Amino acid sequence: MLAADRYVLLMASLPPHPRDLFDARRLPISRERLEERLRLLEPEDARILALIEHAVHWDRIDPNASSQAVIAEYRRMLEVLPDGFLKELVHWRAELRTVVAALRLRQQGLPPPSAPWGMGRFASWIAAHWHSPAFALEHVYPWLPRAAEYMQQRKPLALERLLLSLVWEHYGRMGHGHYFDFRAVVIYVLRWSAVERWVRYQEARALQRFKHLIEEGLRDWRLAI
Repeated sequence: MLAADRYVLLMASLPPHPRDLFDARRLPISRERLEERLRLLEPEDARILALIEHAVHWDRIDPNASSQAVIAEYRRMLEVLPDGFLKELVHWRAELRTVVAALRLRQQGLPPPSAPWGMGRFASWIAAHWHSPAFALEHVYPWLPRAAEYMQQRKPLALERLLLSLVWEHYGRMGHGHYFDFRAVVIYVLRWSAVERWVRYQEARALQRFKHLIEEGLRDWRLAI
């Protein structure tokens, strides 16, 4: 089977994502079923997809790794990606990660980090504008003042929604014009991860709420002796 035919078959077999990320209550397809579909990928494309997923998912980074090690891995990964489209996907997410990490560091009362510490164009700029509310990057990231406000007010759900909406919309824009090729597969998988993250977050909140209701219901319970 030709590679082009493989990807037409693969994309046609995948259920559509929700139009609005925050309408999702369950995954369009399980990870196990998704992995089965992804077996249609050419071996080299499967390897590249695994690299990209590792690069963009924050929870896959070794928490004990130094900033220098993370930056070095990021640069090596960019070198092996085969085209500018895929490099842009990873580069955009790395810059987003750097900005959000800076917000969290500053919220903890830490001083500007020393170089090298972040990835992308603005690591040095952020350190130099550490005390500006949005690191003087409002013209690049119009959403950044809002994110900083959510961070300061300790509103994790609002911040999570904001960041996920940025990811969802960015991948949607990049996916325009790609429907039955490897790039379309990559976009689908990355958007699937955004849905999975939101659904998992909702499930965690539902469980927390359930436990709260149980505790409230048992508050005045007394065991008869």
